[in-house]
Amino acid sequence: MSFNSKKQLVQFLAEDVGKGDITSALLEKKKISAKIISREKAIIAGAAYAKEIFKLKGCKAKIMIKDGSKIKPNQTIMTVTGDADKILTCERTALNIITRMSGIATQTNELVKKIPNKTKLYAT
Repeated sequence: MSFNSKKQLVQFLAEDVGKGDITSALLEKKKISAKIISREKAIIAGAAYAKEIFKLKGCKAKIMIKDGSKIKPNQTIMTVTGDADKILTCERTALNIITRMSGIATQTNELVKKIPNKTKLYAT
């Protein structure tokens, strides 16, 4: 991951958390495990960036489904271990990234299915 990508992820997390996450601050210091689970069919994207978000706060994330893969409802996309407050601090930003990027990948996949085989779809 490039320096600019990490810098942008730090900025995303700062925007979401602001001066602190009051909900996370209320949690006792406890190690937990969590899962990010799909709610619907999609093409997964952004998992590597979400993993980096958790890493910024000292959590360990394991990607279970690689970017570009088709997912079904209730599939585990990622597992995360770390302090409960740190995971909660990161989860909204990580979910925003996965949701946005997977939405784009899924919609692009649908468009590709609709165009003739010799036609190429480019993004600008």
